[in-house]
Amino acid sequence: TLALQKANAVIDNVPFEESLVAQYIRIRSLDNFGRYLEAVTNGLNLLRLLKIDIPCEPSPAAVMSAMEETGRAASAHSFSQMTSARRIIDAKKRDVMKCANALVISFFRSASPYLPLVACALVNYSLQNGICHESESATAFVIFGYFN
Repeated sequence: TLALQKANAVIDNVPFEESLVAQYIRIRSLDNFGRYLEAVTNGLNLLRLLKIDIPCEPSPAAVMSAMEETGRAASAHSFSQMTSARRIIDAKKRDVMKCANALVISFFRSASPYLPLVACALVNYSLQNGICHESESATAFVIFGYFN
C-alpha cells in the first residue's frame, strides 16, 4: 500500500502530464492487491484523459467496429514495415504505452469487455506514434490478433 499511497500523492500534486509514471505505479499496485475493477476504472479514465478513444459502452457492435477499423489500419502495413517502423523515442508516449500495457492485466483478470477495445486503441496508437520495441506494443498486437 505504500507504493499506492506515494503514487496517489504524486498524482494529486503534479500536473497530469508529469504523473504518468505514478499512474503506472497506481495501476500496477491496484492490480497487485486484486483490486482489478478499480484498476480498470482508473485506467479507462486515464486513457480518456490521454485522448485515447475508448467507447463508454463496450457493446458487441462497438467491439466489432473497432476491430474492423483497426484491421484496416494494420493491414495497410506489411510485417516488415511494422517491425522496421520508427521506434517510440518520446518519453511521454512510451509512458502512455507502459500505463496501457499495465492495464491489460487488470482487464484480463476482471474479464473486462473493454479488453479488445483497448487492444485496438493501442494498436492504432502504435501505428500513429511509432512502435514501442519493448513489450508494450507487442502486447497490444497479440491481444488484437487473438480477438481478430
